[in-house]
Amino acid sequence: MKKSLVALLIGMGAVGGVAACDSNDGPAEEMGEEIDEAGDEMEEAGDELEEEVE
Repeated sequence: MKKSLVALLIGMGAVGGVAACDSNDGPAEEMGEEIDEAGDEMEEAGDELEEEVE
């Protein structure tokens, strides 16, 4: 399970990194920011889960 969680977090980071490359162009930028925020929240949740497991 830990490996799949790490893979998920890496995947979300990759999606967030691609979205962050967009220029500041209205709705696309807003969507990219929302994806970045979701990725950050997923990473934090994963970190908290990992701490609980340890």
